[in-house]
Amino acid sequence: MSFKNVYHPLVTVAMVTYNSQDYARMAMESVLASSYENFELIICDDCSKDDTWSIIGEYNDQRIRAFRNETNIGEYPNRNKCIDLAQGKYFLFIDGDDLILPHGLETYVRYAESFSNIGLVIQKGYFNNLIFPIVLEKEDIFDWEFNRKSLLTSSLTSNFFVTDVLQKVGKLSVDFINSDDEIRYRLALKYPVLFIPGWLTWPRETPGQASSRLSGGRGQLESFKMLNKIVKDETSPALIDAFRQQNTRNRQVLARFALKHLLKGNVKSYRDIRQVTDMGFFELIRFSLSRSNIEVIPEQEYDPSKPLHNFDHIRSFKYVE
Repeated sequence: MSFKNVYHPLVTVAMVTYNSQDYARMAMESVLASSYENFELIICDDCSKDDTWSIIGEYNDQRIRAFRNETNIGEYPNRNKCIDLAQGKYFLFIDGDDLILPHGLETYVRYAESFSNIGLVIQKGYFNNLIFPIVLEKEDIFDWEFNRKSLLTSSLTSNFFVTDVLQKVGKLSVDFINSDDEIRYRLALKYPVLFIPGWLTWPRETPGQASSRLSGGRGQLESFKMLNKIVKDETSPALIDAFRQQNTRNRQVLARFALKHLLKGNVKSYRDIRQVTDMGFFELIRFSLSRSNIEVIPEQEYDPSKPLHNFDHIRSFKYVE
Protein backbone atom coordinates (compact mmCIF):
# COMPACT_ATOMS: atom_id res chain seq x y z
CA MET A 1 0.00 0.00 0.00
CA SER A 2 1.31 3.42 -0.90
CA PHE A 3 -0.58 6.71 -1.06
CA LYS A 4 0.89 9.24 -3.47
CA ASN A 5 1.14 12.60 -1.73
CA VAL A 6 -0.21 15.39 -3.94
CA TYR A 7 1.36 18.09 -1.79
CA HIS A 8 4.87 19.48 -1.72
CA PRO A 9 5.28 19.06 2.04
CA LEU A 10 7.63 21.22 4.05
CA VAL A 11 7.94 18.52 6.72
CA THR A 12 8.34 14.76 6.55
CA VAL A 13 7.21 12.93 9.66
CA ALA A 14 8.65 9.40 9.59
CA MET A 15 7.12 6.58 11.57
CA VAL A 16 8.87 3.22 11.83
CA THR A 17 6.70 0.42 13.15
CA TYR A 18 7.26 -3.17 14.21
CA ASN A 19 4.60 -5.03 16.19
CA SER A 20 3.21 -1.67 17.27
CA GLN A 21 -0.49 -2.56 17.34
CA ASP A 22 -0.96 -1.33 20.92
CA TYR A 23 0.20 2.21 20.16
CA ALA A 24 0.05 2.78 16.38
CA ARG A 25 -3.37 4.45 16.38
CA MET A 26 -2.37 6.93 19.06
CA ALA A 27 0.90 7.70 17.31
CA MET A 28 -0.69 8.25 13.90
CA GLU A 29 -3.59 10.29 15.24
CA SER A 30 -1.26 12.53 17.23
CA VAL A 31 0.53 13.41 13.99
CA LEU A 32 -2.66 13.84 11.96
CA ALA A 33 -4.08 16.17 14.64
CA SER A 34 -1.20 18.63 14.24
CA SER A 35 -2.10 22.31 13.95
CA TYR A 36 0.53 22.54 11.19
CA GLU A 37 -0.79 20.79 8.10
CA ASN A 38 1.90 20.99 5.39
CA PHE A 39 3.47 17.63 6.14
CA GLU A 40 3.64 14.08 4.88
CA LEU A 41 3.54 11.07 7.16
CA ILE A 42 5.76 8.26 5.88
CA ILE A 43 5.18 4.95 7.62
CA CYS A 44 7.63 2.09 7.11
CA ASP A 45 6.46 -1.12 8.73
CA ASP A 46 9.20 -3.66 9.26
CA CYS A 47 7.14 -6.76 8.48
CA SER A 48 5.10 -6.72 11.70
CA LYS A 49 3.67 -10.04 12.84
CA ASP A 50 0.70 -8.51 14.66
CA ASP A 51 -2.14 -6.26 13.43
CA THR A 52 0.00 -3.14 12.94
CA TRP A 53 -0.26 -3.17 9.13
CA SER A 54 -4.04 -3.64 9.25
CA ILE A 55 -4.36 -0.67 11.60
CA ILE A 56 -2.26 1.49 9.29
CA GLY A 57 -4.56 0.53 6.42
CA GLU A 58 -7.59 1.91 8.25
CA TYR A 59 -6.42 5.49 7.62
CA ASN A 60 -7.28 7.01 4.26
CA ASP A 61 -5.50 10.34 4.57
CA GLN A 62 -3.72 11.70 1.49
CA ARG A 63 -0.84 12.90 3.67
CA ILE A 64 0.04 9.29 4.52
CA ARG A 65 2.51 7.25 2.47
CA ALA A 66 2.75 3.75 3.89
CA PHE A 67 5.21 1.00 2.98
CA ARG A 68 5.67 -2.53 4.29
CA ASN A 69 8.96 -4.41 4.13
CA GLU A 70 8.63 -7.94 2.78
CA THR A 71 11.16 -9.11 5.38
CA ASN A 72 12.35 -7.62 8.65
CA ILE A 73 15.36 -5.44 7.81
CA GLY A 74 16.04 -4.02 11.28
CA GLU A 75 15.55 -0.67 12.96
CA TYR A 76 18.23 1.53 11.41
CA PRO A 77 17.95 0.24 7.82
CA ASN A 78 14.21 0.89 8.18
CA ARG A 79 14.85 4.43 9.43
CA ASN A 80 17.19 5.05 6.51
CA LYS A 81 14.49 3.86 4.14
CA CYS A 82 12.25 6.62 5.54
CA ILE A 83 15.01 9.17 4.97
CA ASP A 84 15.40 8.05 1.36
CA LEU A 85 11.65 8.46 0.79
CA ALA A 86 11.39 11.90 2.40
CA GLN A 87 10.10 14.81 0.31
CA GLY A 88 10.06 17.49 3.01
CA LYS A 89 12.65 20.16 3.74
CA TYR A 90 12.58 19.06 7.38
CA PHE A 91 12.47 15.58 8.88
CA LEU A 92 11.18 14.23 12.20
CA PHE A 93 10.88 10.71 13.60
CA ILE A 94 7.67 9.96 15.49
CA ASP A 95 7.76 6.21 15.92
CA GLY A 96 4.77 3.90 16.17
CA ASP A 97 4.76 4.14 19.95
CA ASP A 98 5.52 7.89 20.29
CA LEU A 99 3.31 10.98 20.42
CA ILE A 100 3.58 14.57 19.23
CA LEU A 101 1.57 17.41 20.77
CA PRO A 102 -0.80 19.33 18.48
CA HIS A 103 1.45 22.41 18.38
CA GLY A 104 4.66 20.38 18.02
CA LEU A 105 5.21 20.55 14.26
CA GLU A 106 4.15 24.19 14.09
CA THR A 107 6.66 25.14 16.78
CA TYR A 108 9.48 23.13 15.23
CA VAL A 109 8.86 24.76 11.84
CA ARG A 110 8.70 28.30 13.23
CA TYR A 111 12.03 27.91 14.97
CA ALA A 112 13.75 26.15 12.07
CA GLU A 113 12.57 28.73 9.51
CA SER A 114 13.79 31.60 11.71
CA PHE A 115 17.42 30.48 11.93
CA SER A 116 19.46 29.93 8.77
CA ASN A 117 22.38 27.57 8.08
CA ILE A 118 21.52 25.12 10.86
CA GLY A 119 21.64 21.36 10.37
CA LEU A 120 19.54 20.24 13.31
CA VAL A 121 17.04 21.47 15.90
CA ILE A 122 17.08 19.83 19.35
CA GLN A 123 14.49 20.48 22.04
CA LYS A 124 15.80 20.64 25.60
CA GLY A 125 14.54 21.19 29.13
CA TYR A 126 15.90 23.75 31.59
CA PHE A 127 19.64 24.44 31.50
CA ASN A 128 21.43 26.59 34.03
CA ASN A 129 23.02 29.57 32.22
CA LEU A 130 21.67 28.68 28.79
CA ILE A 131 18.65 30.53 27.46
CA PHE A 132 16.81 28.86 24.60
CA PRO A 133 16.52 29.27 21.65
CA ILE A 134 20.22 29.45 20.91
CA VAL A 135 22.44 28.39 18.00
CA LEU A 136 25.78 26.88 18.97
CA GLU A 137 28.83 25.88 16.93
CA LYS A 138 30.73 22.66 17.46
CA GLU A 139 33.35 24.08 19.85
CA ASP A 140 30.70 25.24 22.33
CA ILE A 141 28.57 22.13 21.87
CA PHE A 142 31.35 19.68 22.68
CA ASP A 143 32.66 21.81 25.53
CA TRP A 144 29.26 21.34 27.12
CA GLU A 145 29.06 17.72 26.02
CA PHE A 146 32.32 16.60 27.61
CA ASN A 147 32.94 19.10 30.40
CA ARG A 148 29.60 20.34 31.64
CA LYS A 149 26.21 18.81 30.82
CA SER A 150 25.19 17.05 27.63
CA LEU A 151 23.30 19.17 25.12
CA LEU A 152 23.14 16.54 22.38
CA THR A 153 21.65 13.70 24.43
CA SER A 154 17.98 13.47 23.53
CA SER A 155 15.39 11.18 21.99
CA LEU A 156 14.99 11.05 18.21
CA THR A 157 11.56 12.67 18.59
CA SER A 158 13.42 15.69 20.00
CA ASN A 159 15.51 16.03 16.82
CA PHE A 160 14.12 18.09 13.94
CA PHE A 161 16.50 17.45 11.04
CA VAL A 162 17.18 19.39 7.87
CA THR A 163 16.53 16.62 5.37
CA ASP A 164 19.25 17.31 2.80
CA VAL A 165 21.81 17.70 5.60
CA LEU A 166 20.74 14.35 7.05
CA GLN A 167 21.13 12.75 3.63
CA LYS A 168 24.50 14.41 2.96
CA VAL A 169 26.16 13.17 6.16
CA GLY A 170 25.28 9.57 5.33
CA LYS A 171 22.05 8.97 7.26
CA LEU A 172 22.01 6.71 10.34
CA SER A 173 24.84 4.29 10.96
CA VAL A 174 24.10 0.57 11.15
CA ASP A 175 27.35 -0.10 13.05
CA PHE A 176 26.00 0.61 16.53
CA ILE A 177 23.28 -0.70 18.83
CA ASN A 178 22.01 2.84 19.27
CA SER A 179 22.99 5.18 16.43
CA ASP A 180 20.97 8.15 17.72
CA ASP A 181 23.94 9.77 19.47
CA GLU A 182 26.28 9.07 16.56
CA ILE A 183 24.18 10.98 14.01
CA ARG A 184 23.84 13.95 16.38
CA TYR A 185 27.62 14.02 16.88
CA ARG A 186 28.30 13.88 13.14
CA LEU A 187 25.83 16.66 12.40
CA ALA A 188 27.11 18.86 15.23
CA LEU A 189 30.66 18.59 13.89
CA LYS A 190 29.60 19.87 10.47
CA TYR A 191 26.68 22.25 11.08
CA PRO A 192 25.46 24.69 13.74
CA VAL A 193 22.73 23.27 15.98
CA LEU A 194 19.67 25.17 17.18
CA PHE A 195 18.56 24.30 20.71
CA ILE A 196 14.98 25.20 21.63
CA PRO A 197 12.82 24.87 24.75
CA GLY A 198 10.76 21.64 24.94
CA TRP A 199 8.65 19.57 25.26
CA LEU A 200 6.83 19.11 21.94
CA THR A 201 6.88 15.31 21.72
CA TRP A 202 6.58 12.32 24.02
CA PRO A 203 8.88 9.35 23.36
CA ARG A 204 7.55 6.15 24.88
CA GLU A 205 10.05 3.90 26.64
CA THR A 206 9.36 0.27 25.79
CA PRO A 207 11.20 -2.99 26.59
CA GLY A 208 13.71 -4.07 23.96
CA GLN A 209 14.34 -0.67 22.38
CA ALA A 210 17.94 0.14 21.45
CA SER A 211 18.73 2.29 24.49
CA SER A 212 17.64 -0.52 26.84
CA ARG A 213 20.45 -2.73 25.51
CA LEU A 214 23.31 -0.51 26.66
CA SER A 215 23.76 -1.61 30.28
CA GLY A 216 26.76 -3.37 31.80
CA GLY A 217 29.29 -1.12 30.11
CA ARG A 218 27.78 -1.47 26.62
CA GLY A 219 26.93 2.24 26.59
CA GLN A 220 30.53 3.26 27.27
CA LEU A 221 31.75 0.69 24.75
CA GLU A 222 29.44 2.17 22.09
CA SER A 223 30.63 5.66 23.00
CA PHE A 224 34.28 4.58 22.73
CA LYS A 225 33.75 3.07 19.27
CA MET A 226 31.72 6.05 18.12
CA LEU A 227 34.29 8.64 19.20
CA ASN A 228 37.14 6.65 17.64
CA LYS A 229 35.24 6.55 14.35
CA ILE A 230 34.20 10.21 14.30
CA VAL A 231 37.54 11.70 15.35
CA LYS A 232 39.20 10.31 12.21
CA ASP A 233 37.38 12.91 10.08
CA GLU A 234 37.88 15.87 12.42
CA THR A 235 40.47 18.55 11.58
CA SER A 236 40.27 20.82 14.63
CA PRO A 237 43.21 20.01 16.97
CA ALA A 238 41.20 21.22 19.99
CA LEU A 239 38.28 18.93 19.21
CA ILE A 240 40.54 15.98 18.41
CA ASP A 241 42.13 16.44 21.82
CA ALA A 242 38.69 16.76 23.49
CA PHE A 243 37.48 13.53 21.88
CA ARG A 244 40.62 11.69 22.96
CA GLN A 245 40.29 12.98 26.52
CA GLN A 246 36.69 11.77 26.59
CA ASN A 247 37.80 8.34 25.44
CA THR A 248 40.38 8.29 28.23
CA ARG A 249 37.44 8.63 30.61
CA ASN A 250 35.64 5.87 28.73
CA ARG A 251 38.70 3.62 29.05
CA GLN A 252 38.72 4.10 32.82
CA VAL A 253 35.07 3.14 33.12
CA LEU A 254 35.42 0.24 30.69
CA ALA A 255 38.48 -1.14 32.47
CA ARG A 256 36.44 -1.42 35.67
CA PHE A 257 33.56 -3.07 33.82
CA ALA A 258 35.96 -5.53 32.16
CA LEU A 259 37.43 -6.64 35.48
CA LYS A 260 33.95 -6.99 37.00
CA HIS A 261 32.89 -9.16 34.06
CA LEU A 262 36.02 -11.29 34.49
CA LEU A 263 35.41 -11.78 38.21
CA LYS A 264 31.82 -12.84 37.46
CA GLY A 265 32.99 -15.31 34.82
CA ASN A 266 31.52 -13.35 31.92
CA VAL A 267 34.51 -13.94 29.67
CA LYS A 268 32.83 -12.83 26.44
CA SER A 269 32.05 -9.30 27.72
CA TYR A 270 35.56 -9.09 29.18
CA ARG A 271 37.11 -10.02 25.82
CA ASP A 272 34.79 -7.65 23.90
CA ILE A 273 36.00 -4.70 25.96
CA ARG A 274 39.65 -5.67 25.60
CA GLN A 275 39.29 -6.10 21.83
CA VAL A 276 37.53 -2.77 21.23
CA THR A 277 39.74 -0.72 23.55
CA ASP A 278 42.96 -2.58 22.69
CA MET A 279 43.89 -2.81 26.37
CA GLY A 280 46.00 -5.62 27.74
CA PHE A 281 45.37 -7.08 31.20
CA PHE A 282 47.86 -4.83 32.97
CA GLU A 283 46.50 -1.79 31.14
CA LEU A 284 43.05 -2.72 32.44
CA ILE A 285 44.47 -2.74 35.95
CA ARG A 286 46.19 0.61 35.43
CA PHE A 287 43.15 2.34 33.93
CA SER A 288 40.78 0.87 36.53
CA LEU A 289 42.91 2.34 39.33
CA SER A 290 43.57 5.69 37.66
CA ARG A 291 41.63 8.85 38.25
CA SER A 292 40.85 11.37 35.54
CA ASN A 293 42.92 14.55 35.61
CA ILE A 294 40.33 16.21 33.35
CA GLU A 295 38.29 18.65 35.35
CA VAL A 296 34.54 18.57 34.82
CA ILE A 297 32.86 21.86 35.73
CA PRO A 298 30.11 21.24 38.31
CA GLU A 299 26.86 22.83 37.20
CA GLN A 300 26.18 24.19 40.68
CA GLU A 301 29.22 26.47 40.34
CA TYR A 302 27.54 28.39 37.52
CA ASP A 303 25.97 31.68 38.46
CA PRO A 304 22.39 31.76 37.12
CA SER A 305 22.46 35.55 37.30
CA LYS A 306 25.21 35.60 34.66
CA PRO A 307 24.05 33.68 31.58
CA LEU A 308 26.83 32.54 29.27
CA HIS A 309 25.01 34.15 26.35
CA ASN A 310 23.11 37.40 26.10
CA PHE A 311 19.57 37.97 24.90
CA ASP A 312 20.40 39.03 21.33
CA HIS A 313 19.40 35.69 19.87
CA ILE A 314 16.00 35.95 21.57
CA ARG A 315 15.37 39.57 20.59
CA SER A 316 16.17 38.73 16.95
CA PHE A 317 13.86 35.71 16.90
CA LYS A 318 10.71 36.24 14.82
CA TYR A 319 7.94 33.80 14.21
CA VAL A 320 7.61 32.98 10.52
CA GLU A 321 4.02 32.71 9.32
